[in-house]
Amino acid sequence: MLDAYKTGLHKPTARLAVALLGVATSFLLRHLLVQNLGLDLPTFITFYPAVMLAAIVAGFWSGLLTATLIALGVDYWIIAPLHHFAIAKSSDAVALALFAAMSMLMCLLADQLRRSYRVIGECETKLAQDQAREQVREAFEYKQVALDAAKLGVWKLDLNSCQITSDGTCHAMFAFAPREHYEFADILARIHPEDRARVENTVKQAIAQANGESCYEEFRVVWPDGSLHWVSSQGQICFDGEGDQRRPARFIGVNREITLQKQEKDSLEEFQQTLQVAMASMKDCMLITDATGHIVHFNDAFVKYYRFNSRAD
Repeated sequence: MLDAYKTGLHKPTARLAVALLGVATSFLLRHLLVQNLGLDLPTFITFYPAVMLAAIVAGFWSGLLTATLIALGVDYWIIAPLHHFAIAKSSDAVALALFAAMSMLMCLLADQLRRSYRVIGECETKLAQDQAREQVREAFEYKQVALDAAKLGVWKLDLNSCQITSDGTCHAMFAFAPREHYEFADILARIHPEDRARVENTVKQAIAQANGESCYEEFRVVWPDGSLHWVSSQGQICFDGEGDQRRPARFIGVNREITLQKQEKDSLEEFQQTLQVAMASMKDCMLITDATGHIVHFNDAFVKYYRFNSRAD
């Protein structure tokens, strides 16, 4: 009933249609029960449900309209004298008056019930919306905790306006102010000149391929103070439209600062190079193994001492 009300039965024309339908149905039902089945029913016993349903479905005034049309129809077709708007017996007049009074009471009760349905529906809708908002808020909080723990920054590049939307972590990676607006060109301007063309080409290829595959790049960022920072970035193109109308619309992804990892890698490589030079200059045999006993490195003196043909032996 509430769904029917929401789909347009609050309009005057719809209310009139409900009233007429209720009247026609009630008179047809009475005719079938009395004329065809021969039941001896009280005058108004089949008409009360029509009034109640009209009031519930379409409102208080629709119920009163239904009751009025039924009263006129009963007076004209059922109560003697037939085919006249007149009443021969006082008992019929009392019955008609009671029907009118009961119909008004039923309309009041039914309209109150209809309003209760509507309030319940609105409350359920509001509760569902509140729950949805709460779930979205919790999901955002969980995502933010995960991003903070991984030290990841989220960004989105609008391919139409070239505007970039990102979180505070991304802003910090490129030394932008927390609320500063910037475009893709501003990002390129802060990428190291030796990496700039490669990054720009990767983005262009991702847009041109239009296959939605992710792309990955590592590049250096030069801050305004001259300091150098390494950033890894993984992104994916998102599209709007289908078929021939499909076109790239957004480029979304995550960034991570990897300066420390790069420094540790460079330090390790430098240490390994230094170690190799030192071992090569030593005349004593040198052999290095890992914790499992596998040979990691040995010098030329070791090869000569054990008379290997080459280091590959």
